Amino acid sequence: MNKKFIILFSLFNLICCQTNQAKTNSTNNDNTNQVNISNLKTKYDFPLEFNIFYECEDKTEKIYRLDKDSNFEYFENNISIKFKLSDNDKKSLFDVLYKNDIYELNKKSEKIPPDAPQTEECRAISQISVTVQNKTNLFELNDRKLYHTKEYNEAFNNIKNKLDEFKNKYLKQITKEIILNEEISLNNEYKLKYLKLVEDSRCPENARCIWAGRVTIKFEIIKNNKIETEFELSIPEKDTFENSLFKIKLIDVSKNGKCVLQVFNK
Repeated sequence: MNKKFIILFSLFNLICCQTNQAKTNSTNNDNTNQVNISNLKTKYDFPLEFNIFYECEDKTEKIYRLDKDSNFEYFENNISIKFKLSDNDKKSLFDVLYKNDIYELNKKSEKIPPDAPQTEECRAISQISVTVQNKTNLFELNDRKLYHTKEYNEAFNNIKNKLDEFKNKYLKQITKEIILNEEISLNNEYKLKYLKLVEDSRCPENARCIWAGRVTIKFEIIKNNKIETEFELSIPEKDTFENSLFKIKLIDVSKNGKCVLQVFNK
């Protein structure tokens, strides 16, 4: 009886240990799947900027900026469009930075000799500025200083493409559709109303036209049930309305009159 008891007791302990180990493994797997930015390496950090330098104008155009608080800023026609990156988006950018280690790849670039022949036309030089090991580093593409490797060029473009992805994701969020007599919210105080289709002289489908034509829509902005302003937008000409609060761009008008707009809050 004692031997049987000892054997049964040993089996019971073995089963319990295996069950507890399985639970521990399951918990560890769950924790691994969670986003934990603080556990990432600290080689790269923000702020991060992407700009374009135009040689002829000796001018730098801002395109993207990401600050330490995860605020992503996109610049278009002197308008700053801001939104906050989620932890998952921030982690995905860190992943791209580490997989495309542009800092190390840049070390393989070779200096262009001062007397080396170069094109005379003005260049648009793409620039990525990012914090690496607590220091701000500038990386360029299409510049006159360095011969870059193929791997460097690919890494640079991969980082830029990730920033483009964030921009496109946000632009989808600010794209709105509106039909005749409908009102849509611009913010907590203002609404936009589609008043009427003023003109649609666009060339019909499958027709050959000398002139592509034009479509014009009339809108009004309303605050507290009072009309603040009225305006018209047209494609292909005057497609944008702008005041101190909003920039509204007409993207498309379907044949049944439905409008696609992009609304930017300043």
